[in-house]
Amino acid sequence: MIDSTQFEEEIKDFYSYYNKRCNDKIIDFWYSKLRSSNFLILRNTLESFKYINKFPDFQAVLDLYRQKYRVSKSAQPRDINAEPKCHHCRDTGLILHQETHYGQTGEYAARCTCARGEMRNKEMASILEVMPDYFKAERQF
Repeated sequence: MIDSTQFEEEIKDFYSYYNKRCNDKIIDFWYSKLRSSNFLILRNTLESFKYINKFPDFQAVLDLYRQKYRVSKSAQPRDINAEPKCHHCRDTGLILHQETHYGQTGEYAARCTCARGEMRNKEMASILEVMPDYFKAERQF
C-alpha cells in the first residue's frame, strides 16, 4: 500500500510539472485506483511522462504503470535454493554430453526437452536427436 501523504505529494508534483491544477477530488480518484500499487514503479512511471510535452490522461499512466510492473516482476531474481522445474538441465535448457569425433572426445551441449530448452535456438540439436536413449537410461535406475 502506498502512503497517502506521499502519494498526494507525488501527484501534486506531477500536475505542477505540467502547470495543471490538482484538487482533492483528483487525488482521491488517483489514490482509489492506485493505492495498492508499488510506489517506486509509480514514481518511475510518472517521471517517464515528463519527457513528453503533452499531459497524459489517467489511462495512459495506468497502461505504462502496468507495463513497467510486469517488467519488474519478470526481472525478479529467482530463488537459487528453489527446486528446479527440470532435473535434467536444472532450468538452463541445456544438457551437456560427451561426443567423440575423429578420436577426440569433447563436451557438447544439446537442447533439453523442457520449456526452457524449447526456447533455445532450434538449430541446436535436441538431446533426443543426439542421444535417443538419454531418458531411457535414466528410467532403468
